Amino acid sequence: MKFKNLICVLLLSTMCVGLTGCSKDARECKKTGLAFIEAGLDFDYEGMEEYCRDDEVIDEMRRTADSQFSSIAQRTMDELFEHSDVRVDSVDVGESKVSVTYIITIPNPEDVVHEIGEGSDVDEAVEAVSDTAEYEIELEFVNKHDEWLVSNPHDFFSDFIFELYSDSLTIIPHGGSIDIVDFPSEAVETEQVFETVRETVQ
Repeated sequence: MKFKNLICVLLLSTMCVGLTGCSKDARECKKTGLAFIEAGLDFDYEGMEEYCRDDEVIDEMRRTADSQFSSIAQRTMDELFEHSDVRVDSVDVGESKVSVTYIITIPNPEDVVHEIGEGSDVDEAVEAVSDTAEYEIELEFVNKHDEWLVSNPHDFFSDFIFELYSDSLTIIPHGGSIDIVDFPSEAVETEQVFETVRETVQ
């Protein structure tokens, strides 16, 4: 009987250690993801790279944003992100990776574009909008050398930045007016997104 009790205690201790490890991994990933998103909202590409170590993807994001976003779209995103809120929605801890879903809340971009079209400056337009829009971003993490890193940085751009840009902010000034350019919103590979942006804006 004592032997059985000892086995139960050992099993319970092992489970507790495992749960503690999962909890620690989840905390580290949530923290890393928040830092990655914060850098992304600031268009701080070096900061983003620090949390994913994928310089090729980050460099492609930088080149695409710098070359394809109109100045008014970039200014609008900057102002929207100044008024953003990020929260963790859910965490999924697996054997070899962790997934964390975040919700990014910003002033409703369509309303902001309408205000800009009415002649408001970008900062005034954002301040005038009370409604909000939410975007769901799922980041995946892998452990490399005892460090949890974002393994899908391209999803931040395709599922958030480009979704925001394509749905609401593909605005090209023409003689003081604003034209809304059609843009595909379905999921595509990062390379296809970048190529579509180039073709659409050109």
